[in-house]
Amino acid sequence: MAKKAVLIGCNYPGTKAELHGCINDVHRMRSLLIDRFGFAASDITVLIDTDESYVRPTGANIRRSINSLVRSGRAGDHLFIHFSGHGTRLPIQSGERDNTGYHECIVPCDMNLIPDKEFRLYADKVPAGCRLTVIADCCNSGGLIENVKEQIGESSIDHEQNHTTETEQAEVTIRGLHHSTVIEILKQRTGEELHHQETSKEEEDGGFGRKGADLPTPAAGRGILISGCQSDQTAADAKPAMTSEGAFGALSNAIQIIFSQTHGTIGNRELVIEARKMLAEQGFKQRPGLYCSDEYADEPFIC
Repeated sequence: MAKKAVLIGCNYPGTKAELHGCINDVHRMRSLLIDRFGFAASDITVLIDTDESYVRPTGANIRRSINSLVRSGRAGDHLFIHFSGHGTRLPIQSGERDNTGYHECIVPCDMNLIPDKEFRLYADKVPAGCRLTVIADCCNSGGLIENVKEQIGESSIDHEQNHTTETEQAEVTIRGLHHSTVIEILKQRTGEELHHQETSKEEEDGGFGRKGADLPTPAAGRGILISGCQSDQTAADAKPAMTSEGAFGALSNAIQIIFSQTHGTIGNRELVIEARKMLAEQGFKQRPGLYCSDEYADEPFIC
């Protein structure tokens, strides 16, 4: 049985979208996977945008890394993706089916959005007996694997936008971009490998030869999504008061604390419930969610 991971952190340095805790989240998650869950360092791929010695988390590079991860999966393996950065969502087109009414997307460092229907395709292609867990610590992340059953959450129902609030302990920035901001940053960066039309057909369909519009919707695949918030919510990029160090994503930090205080296994449902309680106690309004088939909801996290 192999355990393999792709960890993605986007701080967007030098842009109006700049965040501060996403790279910290990735390094802390890498340590957790190795020290707590027995991942080999050689089986963890890290993409960050603040160190040129790492692969940059562009849309093309993220797709390539996830494709490689999913293709490598075998029965008994556990595959893991952690994204820390900005999220956004786009309205669905007429005739499309999506249980949230939007296409939730992650925002790579080059603004080449990766939507929920691509994550659905990755989950559908995981082989039998293999698991894919996705943690999305970003805004609008509820429902990021398209049309997977909502076990814990409110993203399949219309809710008013719920912005995170600052607490006494931390300074908070939201981890979300309106699509107009994405377009503005793209215009400012002309000349780089940024435009959606430059993405290859293989990358657009997830590298498996099928377009997102043709995805099946009833089954849930073998994907497990733990979202930082609901589809209509923002997620916090926080840092302790009086210091510029130690910034973190609210969900990523809660997961670290939960595992530091717990011995033994924790189920997916239990982890999300505990994270919700912890964030509420810390003064955050974001509500993490769990999206997966019934059979995976109570399985141990990274079993």
